[in-house]
Amino acid sequence: MEQHSLDDWILVFDRAKARELGCSGQRCSSAEAPTVEGAWRATCPAGHTLTRHRRPTRVGWCGRCSGPPRVRVFESTFHGQAGTMHPNYVAELTALLADVPHQAPGSLPPGQVVRVTAPGPYGGLVGPILRRGRSNYKVRLEEGVLTVPFAWVEAVG
Repeated sequence: MEQHSLDDWILVFDRAKARELGCSGQRCSSAEAPTVEGAWRATCPAGHTLTRHRRPTRVGWCGRCSGPPRVRVFESTFHGQAGTMHPNYVAELTALLADVPHQAPGSLPPGQVVRVTAPGPYGGLVGPILRRGRSNYKVRLEEGVLTVPFAWVEAVG
């Protein structure tokens, strides 16, 4: 006798319910299905475009064009206007265009002692990384826990 997991039964029930409601029951939508355009539009030098709903935190380059990444970098706009880019994006783009080796963002482990390089009152403060987020670290300082973009910390020691 064939064994079924709870997930298998849920999948069968969900498809049946989807068909009952007038849906196809397919897991993924077709390529012809309507999509919502993202607020961020990225365009390569050759004119290829893509849209995103979130502000880019990493530099992207066109996969349809040839040549080194620095000549295929996407230029991003927010609702058709130049947008303020994330500090991680700015640091990565600067290193890429200057042909300078750049450490991958977010590669420092929890426990690593870092110095905050951000402008403002926290610049120069030192503390350990507590955890890593999607685009930032949580750093313990005397003042409390500070959320700092990857680009605004440097390893100490």
